[in-house]
Amino acid sequence: MRKSHLILVMLGLFSISACQAASGRSAAVSPTPPAASPSPQVRHDPVLVGYTLNPATITLFRLDGSVITTMAGYPVGDEQAIGAYLVMTTETGGKEFTVDALGLTQPVAPAAAKLLTPATPGYPIIIDHTTAIVGCALQSDGSCTAEVVNMATGQVRPLLNVPGTGAASMQIGLSLSLLGISSDLETIWLRRVTNASAGQADITAIDLRTDAVKALPLPATLMQSQNLAISRDGTMVAGQEEAGTDPNRIMVQHLHVASLLTAKDIDVQGSAPYVAGGRPPEILFSPDGGSVAWWGSLNGAFNSGPGERLNVASTGGGGKSSWLDGTTDLHVTGISWLDDTNLLAQDEAEMVTINVNTGAIARLKAHIPYLLAVLA
Repeated sequence: MRKSHLILVMLGLFSISACQAASGRSAAVSPTPPAASPSPQVRHDPVLVGYTLNPATITLFRLDGSVITTMAGYPVGDEQAIGAYLVMTTETGGKEFTVDALGLTQPVAPAAAKLLTPATPGYPIIIDHTTAIVGCALQSDGSCTAEVVNMATGQVRPLLNVPGTGAASMQIGLSLSLLGISSDLETIWLRRVTNASAGQADITAIDLRTDAVKALPLPATLMQSQNLAISRDGTMVAGQEEAGTDPNRIMVQHLHVASLLTAKDIDVQGSAPYVAGGRPPEILFSPDGGSVAWWGSLNGAFNSGPGERLNVASTGGGGKSSWLDGTTDLHVTGISWLDDTNLLAQDEAEMVTINVNTGAIARLKAHIPYLLAVLA
């Protein structure tokens, strides 16, 4: 039997459990800090970042199972690692370093380490050794600020501030939620709450070169969806929409993909079962935007039931379950796109690649208890 309790441990580890006080940020903010410019990405084969408990260990390895480097440390949270992975030396943070796909490490300035801890709301993007993006830096008045953090110096460049959602926060979520970054590392996208009491939000694009802000209407079908994914070109969003109840009176949600350019909305659920609650990111577009994958507990049964499932669909529709459909005790622990057609998926027993066009599944020699990220 698979050890389901380990999944609960990891879900707890990766959940964002607290909001960071503004007082810890004020000393790190410079009136006119220099902008941290993302470094050009170096092309290399995918490098997997894995985590092992007891003792806490971060390992970088290749698809063939060969290890690049191993180090003691803890994951910061549900970070989106692009060119480097951020590692904490203790469970609570405060002293950190980054490691890249070559295994090279660099220390994080103490002032920056205080801003990037498990208590930081949202899922920060780690672009490279120097640059991190925080989607919701909480301020003393309850507002959120999107920030660029220079991890080498600790300096901060504010990008956008929006009022807090107050009492409506449980329904509408954080007033700013970082969704993703473009392939050229020049634009970030956030879900921004524009009217918490009315439950209204939009998609906001920020140009990291000029700090220019552009708002895009969020289709009504996804207005209440707090867990959104955005395509790498910023033209499509995906999220769950309520779709009634099943014969057992269990609430059902369907995955929808909507165009930010035309507002056209497509229910892509198809024959895929209803799943929800996977460790973020639980919804992922393929690099070319042609497919979308999503995973989580079957029928939203987080504490019991037949484990998790992985679904995939074309962004034009036709969703289906992939990988071990029907297995009564499947516990997906992470997924990631390797390229436009191949998914990397993991449960407690194995790590596999799945060709979403042919359905072909290949088991990898590489294995680590918990897949955290893919540096590509």
